[in-house]
Amino acid sequence: MGRNIRKFNATMALRWLIFLPFIFAVCVVLGVLQGIGSILKRMCSIMLQDMGV
Repeated sequence: MGRNIRKFNATMALRWLIFLPFIFAVCVVLGVLQGIGSILKRMCSIMLQDMGV
């Protein structure tokens, strides 16, 4: 029974090692997209203020 627990923990650790970089990459991409969106909103609001709309 002890061997099964060790093997299960090893497979869980392997899964986390595989999925953590994937999760990290998704978070980075979402953060970049959110940053681009906020920059575009700010640019549009500044342009509208400059045009006097």
